Parts: sequence; structure tokens; C-alpha cells
Amino acid sequence: MGSVTAIKHRLLCAVFVILMMFCGQLLASIVTQIEFVGNEKTRDYILKQEMQTKIGNELDMALLKDDLQAIMNLGIFRDVDYYLYAADDNVQGHVKLIVVVREKYYMVVIPEIRFDEADKAFRLGILGYWDNIFGSNQRLHLKTREFGGILGVDDIRHELTYEIPRLYGSAFNFTVFGHLREAAIVEANVDAQARKEKKYGFDVLRWRHLKNRSSGWYMGAGLYHEERNNEALVAGDVSEPDYQGKFWGLRVGYKKVDEYLFNRRGKDFGYTIDTTRLLFDAEQNHTKHLLFYKGYYRLKSSPLNNLNARVELGVSEGEYLGDTEFYLGGSELRGYIKNYYSGNVRVLMNLEYLKPFTNNPSYRYGMLFDLGNTYDSFDEIELAHLHPAIGVAFRWKLAAFVNVNLRMDIGYAIDTGDSNVLINSRHLF
Repeated sequence: MGSVTAIKHRLLCAVFVILMMFCGQLLASIVTQIEFVGNEKTRDYILKQEMQTKIGNELDMALLKDDLQAIMNLGIFRDVDYYLYAADDNVQGHVKLIVVVREKYYMVVIPEIRFDEADKAFRLGILGYWDNIFGSNQRLHLKTREFGGILGVDDIRHELTYEIPRLYGSAFNFTVFGHLREAAIVEANVDAQARKEKKYGFDVLRWRHLKNRSSGWYMGAGLYHEERNNEALVAGDVSEPDYQGKFWGLRVGYKKVDEYLFNRRGKDFGYTIDTTRLLFDAEQNHTKHLLFYKGYYRLKSSPLNNLNARVELGVSEGEYLGDTEFYLGGSELRGYIKNYYSGNVRVLMNLEYLKPFTNNPSYRYGMLFDLGNTYDSFDEIELAHLHPAIGVAFRWKLAAFVNVNLRMDIGYAIDTGDSNVLINSRHLF
């Protein structure tokens, strides 16, 4: 019934536009009213700040189309549509724009079950998402996850993130976060340790154009604290040193990703640096550089088909809290055992080709290909020694919920012959 009503409204809208064209008034049409329908929770200003069509402007259909896509890109609506009518003042050339949205469900708790190939056991987790808080597109994400265990001690990780996009209607995004991990660590030539890790801080991002949409070029900066505390698991063994550090970060990049009901299109690339330098109480000098590119390609002939790509180059100067910076295996180099490779430099590439099942595009399947390795230093990079992995991918897009995209990847490590099954509630990238 809803689709029939939408078609009727669309026909009426088309007739209205044709009449304006016939009367020679299209170029002179002025938007004198903008109304929003369907946003029972979302406040009007959240939609307005993504629109460049303003009251008093001439009607520009290309600009309006971009406005609707920008609203869809917020990720909090299932679909966005519009209708045009004669304005209530009955003045010739004045039009009323009605933007119609269909909201998603903004709160969900998901049990997470993952199979750990290394331990041949299932791992549990709880993921909680509360999006569009107060109708202001603020987001609270909570995660509690189990990553196996050693010597009777479970590896438990907790994460909390609170994000405020477009703070007070400005071009600034503000995020606070905290991470906690408790685990047992067994390493070569080191006594087994009970380790507790903490990380907390904040990040501020500014879109380059103050009055434009939430996309394009950006610059961000943040400050955060990390610490790692060790205690020998066995009485009489040697406890490893504790580490802590205050880091500041800087990032610049470009992001323009269009969200659709079942997939996305666009690109996201940039450079980030995190360092302890210039901070007076730094216990050690450490700097991490990361160059990244993410591309999402929809095929013109089959818009529901996707080719997704990610490329990363990470370089670390100095040890990170007494350890190497990067690890590979598990969810990023699919097929290889978790943390199988480690080093202070990382090269990584991920490719996915996905297509929908014929009867239901919310379910998709496809092929994946990963390539990566870690090195002790930048000078040791040899692209000929990257480790490949192949596999199959399955996706379930829960379009009615925000940020819930169930995925299952079955990867095979070509170099080692290992394989694993990864189940998660978010996209890989």
C-alpha cells in the first residue's frame, strides 16, 4: 500500500513539474516552504543542515537531488523522497518542497558469535548501538567481546564510543572513546603475564566547508592516553615493565560515500599520524603514520553489485608501549590465524566483489581477495613477499536498523594452508 501511495504522489509531482514547464515558470520557481514528513524522532535541523536548497532560492532539481542523497548519507533513514506542490500563498512560481523520510530503528543489541579457528571454539560478544540520540544524530556504541583465552584467563575487551556529528550545527564532529582489555599474554622468552590495557581520549573533526554537507575534505585532531600494565601470572616469575603514554593525533582526508539501501558508492582516503612527540611527559618516542584508501564501486549495469577495495600502508617509528605496532591475520588478512604476522610496518589490500541473491537484495554473496604482510622497518618492504588469501563472502543488510550489516567471511590462507570463518555485525571497511 505504501509503495502505491508513493507512486501516486510521484505522478502528481511529475504532473506539477510538467505544468510549470508548460507555463514557462520552471526556471523562475522559488522555494518558499520546506516541510519534513516522517521524521518522528529526527529533528528538522538535522535534515536542513545537509541541504543547500534554502527557502527563497530558485528551485534547482540537480541540487535538490544532491540534497536528498546527502540526507540519505546520514545513515539514519531507510529512504528519502520529495514532493513539490504549489505554495500555500498561491503566488504563481512559488512552490512548497516536502521532504519525506522513513526512519530506521535506532537502538539494537546484538549477540555476537565468532568461531576462533586457532582454538577451535566459539567466542561470544555483545554489541549495543544507540543511534540518533535525542533526534540529533548522536551515537553511542558499546562492545563487549571475548577473544579466546590462555592459561585460564579470558581475553575480554570493552569499547565505548560517543559521537556528536555537526556539534551545535557547526562543521565540527566531536567523539569521546574508551577501551579496556584484560588478558593473559604468552610470548617467546618472556614469562606469562596478566595484562590490562586502557585507552581513552577524544577526537575533533572539521569538515572544510562550514555550510556544506557532511562530506568532502576534512581535518581532525585528537588527544588520548594509553597504558599497559603487566603482572606475572605465576608467583616468582618476572613481571614485564608497565608502559603508558599520551598521544596526539592529526588526520586529513577526503570522504564522499553515498549510502543506498543495500550498498554504497564513493571513496574515503587520507593520512593519519599519532605520536608522543612534543608532549613533555612522554616516556618514549613513538610515531605512527597511516595512509589509506577505501573505494566502493557500484556497477552501472547492475547497481546492486559492488566492488569494494581497501589499501593501507602503516609505518611505526619506535616501539608501541613496548611492543610492535601492527598485526595481521584474522579479520583483516582473512584465512590466516589472528595476529599471525607482526611488525612495525604493514602493507594491506582487501578486495570484495558482492552481488545480491535474485529474490532478495538484502542478502548478498561474493568473492574476497586479501594481500598483506608486516615488516620490521620501512626499508624491508618487499611487495613480492605479500601473503595472499582468497575466500567467499556472505552479507545480510538489516535495512531497518542503523549500522547493522551481518557478514560471514570464509577465508583460505594460500601460504600457510590455514582457513577460518569470520562472523561479524559490521562491514570490514
